[in-house]
Amino acid sequence: KQTNCGASLIEKDFREVTKEEIGSPVSVSFIDGRHDFDDVTDNLKWLEPLLADEAIVVFDDVNYAEVSKAILVWLQRNPTTWDLVSYEKPFFYNENYISSVKERFLNNGVCVLNYHKNPLAQYFVVNNEIQGGTL
Repeated sequence: KQTNCGASLIEKDFREVTKEEIGSPVSVSFIDGRHDFDDVTDNLKWLEPLLADEAIVVFDDVNYAEVSKAILVWLQRNPTTWDLVSYEKPFFYNENYISSVKERFLNNGVCVLNYHKNPLAQYFVVNNEIQGGTL
């Protein structure tokens, strides 16, 4: 579905999505997929080449052990291009305490990742000295 702000909502398995459906580099992706290690890893492998130079990827359902494990292993294997921004993982569920939309959304946990295609783009070298920040 195309929205009036230029975003696209694609509600199907990532393996069925074509590059033509996406159209341009992905700046924000919300993933609510299967809850196993291989699917999460495959989803990230599929998505990464389609991402904009700077992008945000949000995962739902990080309360599932395999989802969390896959994300954490991915971050360990890709430390220069991926950063963990936020990780909200509730430790209990009691329907009597779930009242707000935020609490219902976070019931199975959510994780926000930052992707940066060229991690050192913010730095530049002048006279053999790194400028623009610290490493």
